[in-house]
Amino acid sequence: MTLQKTNKQVIDELINQAKTKDLDSYNETSSQNYYADIDAIKNDYTNSTYSRDDVDDVKNRINNAASNLKTLKSDLLDIINTKLAQDFSTFSKDSKDLYLAKINELKTYFEDTSTAINKDNFALEKQKIDALNNLLKSNKEMLLDKLNTLKSNPFNEYSDDDKATINQKIDALLQEINAKPAITNSEYDDYSNKINQILVGLVSYKDKMLTKIDDAQNSLTRNKYVTTSLEKFDNDIASLKNKVTASEAKDYNKNVYDADEITLNNILNSLLTYTDNLLTNVKDEISQKFDAKKSNYTDASKAKFNKAFDKIMKEIADKKANGDLIDKDQHDKYQKDLENLFNNLEKVKPKNKMPA
Repeated sequence: MTLQKTNKQVIDELINQAKTKDLDSYNETSSQNYYADIDAIKNDYTNSTYSRDDVDDVKNRINNAASNLKTLKSDLLDIINTKLAQDFSTFSKDSKDLYLAKINELKTYFEDTSTAINKDNFALEKQKIDALNNLLKSNKEMLLDKLNTLKSNPFNEYSDDDKATINQKIDALLQEINAKPAITNSEYDDYSNKINQILVGLVSYKDKMLTKIDDAQNSLTRNKYVTTSLEKFDNDIASLKNKVTASEAKDYNKNVYDADEITLNNILNSLLTYTDNLLTNVKDEISQKFDAKKSNYTDASKAKFNKAFDKIMKEIADKKANGDLIDKDQHDKYQKDLENLFNNLEKVKPKNKMPA
C-alpha cells in the first residue's frame, strides 16, 4: 500500500527538483536570480502543514522563476542583433558587406535548434562574433590594405621592367591616399578602379610562352615539312602547351620561361623540311648507292652523273638559301630525277676473252 504524500512533502520535492535543475545553457545573471527565487519560495514554506492551493502556488512560482531564465544562445543573438543595428556609415561598403555576410552566417548558425550553446563553448562562440570587428574598415584603410597586399606580391610572373612599373604605380597611389585624411565613397570607387588597372596590359611569362607556342603552330607552312616530322612536332608542341597551360601564372617565372623556350626551339629545330630531306637523306642514299657500284660504270657515264647530280643539288640548295622551301610534289619529282640519274648510268662492257 502506497502512502499518499502530504502537501508539505510535495512542496519540498518541487523545491528540491527546482534547485537541481541543469542551468548549464543559461547565463550567470538569470541563473543567480533563479536560485534566489527558489530560495525565497523555500523560505516562504517552512511550516509543516499546507493546502493544495499552496502546492499550486509553489508550482506557479517555480514556473515563473524558470521562465525568467535567459539562455546563453539568446545572449549571443542579442550581441549579434546589437552589432547589426550599429551605424555602418563610417565603414567602406566592401568591408560592411563582408561583415554583414559573415555575422548573418553566425546568426543563422545560432538560431538553428540543433546548435547547443553552454558554459563550455559560450566564450569561444562570442570570440567568433567579436573577431568579425576586424573586417570593418574605413574606405582609406581598405584601400591601403589592398595596395599593401598587392605590394607584398613578388610578381615573379612578370619581367623586371613590368615589376618596376607595378611598384611605381602602387607607391604613387599609397602616397596619394595616405595624404588624404579620409576617403569618400566616390573616391573609394575611383581608387579601386585605379588599383584594378595596375596589372592591365601587362603580359605574364606564361601568356608570353602560350603566344609563342601559338605563333609557332600558326606560322608553320605544313606542306613544306616531311609528314613523320610534322607528326612528331604536333605531339611535342601539344605536350609543351598542356604543360604551360596547367601551370600557375604566379609560379611561371623567367627561369621556367627560359627552359620552355629552349624546349620550343628544340621542337622547331627537329622539324625536317622536304628541302633538307633532299639535301641530306636522299642525297646520302643516292651517293652511297653510286659509291658502292661506281666501278661498274664507264668514266664518261660517271662524269655525266656527277655533273647532273651536283647541278640538281645546287638548284635545291639555292632554293633553300632564298627561303624557297619546296613542297612534297616538288620533293618527289627531284627524288625521281636523282634516282633516274643513277639508273641511267652506263655500265662497262665486259672484255672479250683471249682464245686458248
